[in-house]
Amino acid sequence: MNDEIEKQVIAFVYKRLGKKEMSKADVYLTISMQLHWCSPYLAKQFIERAIQDGLFVEKNDVLLPMFPIKEVDIPIGFKPSPEFFKSYKPNQLSLDTVTKVNLQTRIMASISSKEDGEKKVERIIREKQVIKSVALLLYAKNHGINVDDFFDEVKEDLFKENKE
Repeated sequence: MNDEIEKQVIAFVYKRLGKKEMSKADVYLTISMQLHWCSPYLAKQFIERAIQDGLFVEKNDVLLPMFPIKEVDIPIGFKPSPEFFKSYKPNQLSLDTVTKVNLQTRIMASISSKEDGEKKVERIIREKQVIKSVALLLYAKNHGINVDDFFDEVKEDLFKENKE
């Protein structure tokens, strides 16, 4: 349920301003100061958690939604509860998880201009039965994106995956 609300909040803000990308400050100020949904502190925490959940990628101080905001239905009179923002805090992640999230986020940032990239990556995971990092590399490589910088980290990711 929170995942749906999180996407609705992000889609609402981006649709309201008619933008495809925004700075962190624009997002948290819109949520807190313009819409009065929560405090600036809770809005910043919301953004950090959304990044952790893979709904945003941060690239050059710009937040790019990692899902098609056009496809998110926003009910009339939409307003998330204050409890949603209070409970939606960033996770404390282990170092291994942070490394994995950062790798996948950085790879996705390289292909973020591809609108249906996430669906195609999921298809590669199913068809080739590979982990997400490998699927992201395959997708990026097929679209002419230089992935050389990611190979060593993906090898480490594969090694850790095989040990588990």
